Amino acid sequence: MGEVVGKLDVGFEFDALEIECNLGEKGHWDYFGDDDFDTLFEKWVNLGDDRNIKRVWVQGKDITITH
Repeated sequence: MGEVVGKLDVGFEFDALEIECNLGEKGHWDYFGDDDFDTLFEKWVNLGDDRNIKRVWVQGKDITITH
């Protein structure tokens, strides 16, 4: 696997999530405009759920399902 994972480069696998932290009134955690990346990531890991997932990529393909 080390030949296709481990960095962002041509020929490597790309699995990723785009997370929306500021959900406005329907949000379920406090969001402050000056929160740094580490703080936002910690909040999502501990408090987030599928409502926060905006886009999904698996093996470089956008497989986002819209409701």
